Amino acid sequence: MADPVADTVNALIEAVEAIEHELGVTPSSVYSSVRVRLDVLEARINNPLVPSPTVDNPFIIGNSGVTISTGNGEPTANETPGSLYLREDGYTGDGLYAKRVDGNWYRVDTNPFYHTRKALTFPSDANYTISQQDCEGVILEFSGTISSNRDVIVPNLDGFQWTIFNVTTGGFNITVKISGQTGVTIANNKRAIVYCNGSDVVRVTIDV
Repeated sequence: MADPVADTVNALIEAVEAIEHELGVTPSSVYSSVRVRLDVLEARINNPLVPSPTVDNPFIIGNSGVTISTGNGEPTANETPGSLYLREDGYTGDGLYAKRVDGNWYRVDTNPFYHTRKALTFPSDANYTISQQDCEGVILEFSGTISSNRDVIVPNLDGFQWTIFNVTTGGFNITVKISGQTGVTIANNKRAIVYCNGSDVVRVTIDV
């Protein structure tokens, strides 16, 4: 004779297992986590006219609500200052960004070890233009082989301060600057603290 209590308990166990399978740490879907899956769902609810959600689409949270924008990597969307941008799909440059009144997107630091040291290698024996993401370290160490003095072109990030370490091979200087400006020249195997004043990179300390 069937035990109605046991049947009920077993049914509950099966239901819990099914929920865990659908919404567990690794859900049964193309999404990397439950958080990503719920964010996509929320975006579709708030704005049904946006492109169909996939794990390759970032999320824009602006004055008009949550929308989805195509593309990957660092934000390039032309959104209203104050908007938020979330990527969480494993691409380079994923994370949470906020758009400021200067028109640039800035990463919102959620990792206490994020703004520390970045080791950057000259990709070729030529001037080196680095990205905003590259600039988000407090210490920037430049290596690689160069055969003459080279420029490091940085974005115009007003107020950013860096310790620059020139450990390139060849014995030449590097000049850290905004495009078209004079910048700060740092000798080989020397360090200096510099900052961006909104128009160029200027020196805080001498080479040491």
